[in-house]
Parts: sequence; C-alpha cells; structure tokens
Amino acid sequence: MERFKELQFTTLKTIGYHQPTNEHSGRNWENQNVEIEVGVETRAGNYNQGKSVIFIDGKQLGPFQSESPQLPVGTKAIATITPVEPAKAILRTKGGNELIIDKVQSFDYRDRVFNGEKLDVKVGFVLDPDKKRNIPVAIVDDKILGRIEYESTQKLKKADFFKSGVTLPGVQINSVSTTAVVKIDPETVRYPESWTKRRDVLARDENTAKVAYAPIQEPVATRAAAVGAAAFKPVAAQTVQPEASSPPTIAPSSGVTLTSGQALAREKLERLVDTPSFKSAEGSSRFPTSNPLKDIKPFNPSVAHHMKKDVAMAEVATQFIGKSAASENTPSSTRNYTQAWGERANTGTYSNLDIVMVSGSGPWRGVTSERISQVFEEHYKPLLDKVVEAGAQVVVGDAAGTDKLVQQYLQSKGYNLEQNSSGFMRMNQPERSVDILIETVAAPVNIYSGSNSSLGAALTNPTELSKFKGNIQNSYPVSFRDNPSRPKDTSGPEKYFQDKPAGEPFLSAEDAYQYFKKTTPVDQRQQLMTEIISAKLEQHPKLTQAIEKQGGTAWLETCEHTTAARGFWEGKGRDSPFIAALIDAYEQVMEKQVDSTKSISQPEPERGVAAPGADPYGEFLAPPPNMSQPQVVTPQPEPVFAAAPGAA
Repeated sequence: MERFKELQFTTLKTIGYHQPTNEHSGRNWENQNVEIEVGVETRAGNYNQGKSVIFIDGKQLGPFQSESPQLPVGTKAIATITPVEPAKAILRTKGGNELIIDKVQSFDYRDRVFNGEKLDVKVGFVLDPDKKRNIPVAIVDDKILGRIEYESTQKLKKADFFKSGVTLPGVQINSVSTTAVVKIDPETVRYPESWTKRRDVLARDENTAKVAYAPIQEPVATRAAAVGAAAFKPVAAQTVQPEASSPPTIAPSSGVTLTSGQALAREKLERLVDTPSFKSAEGSSRFPTSNPLKDIKPFNPSVAHHMKKDVAMAEVATQFIGKSAASENTPSSTRNYTQAWGERANTGTYSNLDIVMVSGSGPWRGVTSERISQVFEEHYKPLLDKVVEAGAQVVVGDAAGTDKLVQQYLQSKGYNLEQNSSGFMRMNQPERSVDILIETVAAPVNIYSGSNSSLGAALTNPTELSKFKGNIQNSYPVSFRDNPSRPKDTSGPEKYFQDKPAGEPFLSAEDAYQYFKKTTPVDQRQQLMTEIISAKLEQHPKLTQAIEKQGGTAWLETCEHTTAARGFWEGKGRDSPFIAALIDAYEQVMEKQVDSTKSISQPEPERGVAAPGADPYGEFLAPPPNMSQPQVVTPQPEPVFAAAPGAA
C-alpha cells in the first residue's frame, strides 16, 4: 500500500470506450463507486486478446492506454469511472429520430460528456476549422456541439428542417467517448497474493465471463512476459547436480588442495551460459501490447509533424496495411512502419472487430503518381477488398497519394469518411438499415464545357463556351461586385461582340474570374473563385436545386473537372481546386440565413437569358415548392420528422 501511494498511481486510463469490446456501453457511471479488477482478455476473436484490461462485474471495460500507469494482473480496487474525450454525440428527438453529431473535439463541448440531458438543439452553419468551408452544426445554448454528420443532414433535408435557425426542442443528448478515466481509492487497493509470480495470470472463462486464476497460456499477461515467451522456448531439461555444502575430509599428507565454493559456482554458471536451457524461437509470433510506432524516429524533420498523426492511428489500430512505393535506397516511413508492425502487417485476414491502419507513399522524394497507382492496384486493393468483406474499420491519413486513393476506393465501397481530432480519417461501413430513407447520390459527371451532361456543362465557369458547343441552351450571366464596363473582345472563349456598359452582369463566371484575377494575389484566387461561383449559384437557383437533387456535396465530391489542358484547376473530387471551390460555394449558398417566409431552396427570378425550347434541367429538377403558405424557421410544435415506432 505504501508503495502504491508513493507512485501516486491513483488515476488510470482505458481506451476503446466507444468500441464494441466495451461491455458496459451505455452505462451511466455518475456517482457510482465500483469494484474494478485487472485481468487479461483471453477470448479468441476479441481484438483486445492478450492485453491487460479492466473488468467490472466480470465484464470488460477496456485496455490500458499506452501512457497510463498499470497495475499488476489480479489487483482489485474501488474506483469511479468517468468517460472523457467525446468523439461524437447521439441526439434522439421526441419523435424517436436519431441524429449523429461528429467532430465534437473541434468545438465548444470537447470537455463535456452528456448523459441523456434533454436540451434544445438548433441547426446552424459555421466555418469548418479544418477545411475552411461552411459546415452544418448543432448548437446548444449558443455554443457549438459539433458537426451534423452527413446522413443526419439528409434526414433533416427530407423533412425540410435543414435550415439555419431551426430548433429541435427537448432533444436527448448522449456523448460517445473514446477514453475512460479510472480514479482509484488507494485505501481499497488489494494486490493478488501471487502477483509477483510471472507464470500466474488472470484468465477469463469465455463461457461464464468470470475472472479466475489459471496457469499462463497464450496470449500472455504483460509485454515483458510476451517478449519472453515469444523470444525463447524451452529445450530438453538439463539435470544440474547440486554442489556439496561441505568439503570432503582430506589428509594433510595427500597434498590435495581444495577449490573454493565461489570458484566452483562461477564455473557452473559459465557452463550454464554456454549451454542454456532455453534457445531462441525463430519465427515465433509476437503479440506486442504497446504502440508499434512509439519508438520510431522520423528520418528527417519534415516528416516529424506527420508522424504524430501516424502514431495516433497506431494507438487505436489492431492491424496494418502498407507498402512503400519508393526505391530501396530512398528513406520511407511506410517501409519503417511495415517493419515495426511485423506479423500484423499485410495479413490479409481481418474481422469486423479490427481497426486497420493504412499508410503509403505520397508524390515526393522522387515517387511518381504512376508508381503510387501501380502499387495501390497491386498491393492495396486486394487487401482492402478483404477489409471490406470483413466489415473492419480503417484509419488513414489525408495526404496526397496513397491516402487519397484509399479514401476514394473505400468510399466507392460504401464506407463513410470521418475526420478524427488527432488529424487522421476514420472510415466505417454504414449501417445496413436506416429508419429514414437517405437520398441516393447520382453518378458522377465531368464538369466542363464539353460535358455530355447538361448539368456538368452548366456548372463549369465558361458557360458561353458550353452553349456555343451545344451542350446547354441557357446563358448564365453573373453579377459580381461593381460589374465594371468591358470593351468589345472576341479573342477569348467568353466573347463580347460589343462594349459592355458598367453595371451589367458579366457574361459568365469565367468572364468575371478572368477580369478580377488580374488584381488578385495568387494565394487569394481560390477564394475569388469560390465567391464568383457562389454568386452564380445564388443568382441561378436552378443550379443549386439540381446539385441538391443529385446528392449535394456528396455528389460533387465524386465529380471531376478534367480537360486535355490538364491545368491547375483540374482533378477529381476535392483534389480539383475548381471542384473544391464549387463545393464551398454550394455549401455557402445552402447555409444562407432564411427568414420565416423563405426556404433556402425557394426559386428567385431567373436572371439567365432563356433560349427557346425545353428546359435542359428537366431531368434534374424537382417541382418548385408550394410557397402559398409561409415556411416557419422554428416550427411549433416541435418538428418530428419520422414518428417513433407505435406513435401516431
């Protein structure tokens, strides 16, 4: 007890609180003192197998965080449990609908854990702290709880409540924490009588889930024991004759001298060292219980910052996928990680309890995009297909190269993308059934003047060129800033056949951009592009409606902007600066404040010059909303967008 007090190990931390291995999920720990016991998870298939974990009432809470102090296996104590570091929040409305709020660690309630409190929740839009764009958020007491997750926004849109200022009253809020703090009462600590015996371990009966002492069996209790068991295996036992405790009687006249007992012991020790009773177990599997990357040093300062994110991924992961695309003579973090993960790298065998860390090369230090794509096709895809088949989770970075390829490939397989507060991405398979229908995302298109999609040709900037090519029928002039005068000019794609007076709109978004970019610093032109496209979408609401019907942001993220020119603005999804600007502009328009008589999607007078013939957007647009009655921003009574089971 005195030793425990001296070490001051009164606060422990467990991880994986939000994982299915936490058998106390949903339990309210407030004002509870519970008995904890340190044991070893031995059930096959549990991804904490072999780790020291904390049990409460015979059920697992979670394994120790790598930086946390640990107690010997078999230790019992009275403690309080406090979930911390909430990653998400689950909102349940009075109508029984469930909304998911993520990115909690990025906003105002990062240190608060909600346990079923019922509060009013308001919908709002703010600037994303990570991506510099507007995102939908849940607001509680004028403070931001977190981002409204994509599928939840679709539920709100379905009920026409995805508007700034809409209030959902009396919503039950429950936090989803990743970590739990275990605060121990040092006066109650009871160590096991045999805790110093290395070959005693607490094993768990997989049928009764009770904790009991048992002879050590794989997996072993501690990292030290694990290393020992993995590195050495016994060979045939050697019989060692004990040394006589008393020397024999020797006559003085014999001339025989005695060797000291100390010398005899030294000789015996040297013989045992030369012929040990244990030998190296080559190829034996190891089961490390700490972070595989914690001791890896960055090979140069430029990668040190990125390694923090990689170490954070390894902290939660159970397996690793990676292969360097760099040459053997080029330093590679991916190669170092693969070696560090050892037998848990590139296994090809996964379960739905696995969290698989995926890492790979980026287009630097001489590694080409072609080489990255080749390695991805040959190495990553086959393994990722097995991950998808098993339903395992994936953690991956957000850098150019392999990271982006992994994200795009898993998204094409139905995985959701969620940014973690530690800087990496979590990817999960969506639930197979949803109580409220989610809008589907249409097939992607190439957004440029030659697009075979009329919507793709209208969303590009040089719409007059699209019209000239016969891909759209309407013009889409843009009123931007002071609409300065323009002289006659027939040299560019957007042609003026006569002078444009000041005050008249530009011919197109491209025309406006080309004019203002001349006086805009290079590093501010992306923002200029976003502002011009935002003005275009506001002034031509049919385009905004068409994007919404196709799937909104999720659809735009699958589209591309590629031409034969292969210029700066080109690429796929957010990798294209143009598509990124279009997404930001679309989301800015969607979050515009609405009043009690106007919906976000309400059509405004069309400023385009309509050409004779059918509306080219007929296949994309839903009928305009009935605006005969005013739409109320804060519905009364409470908005219920899907009745709970059994409700009227």
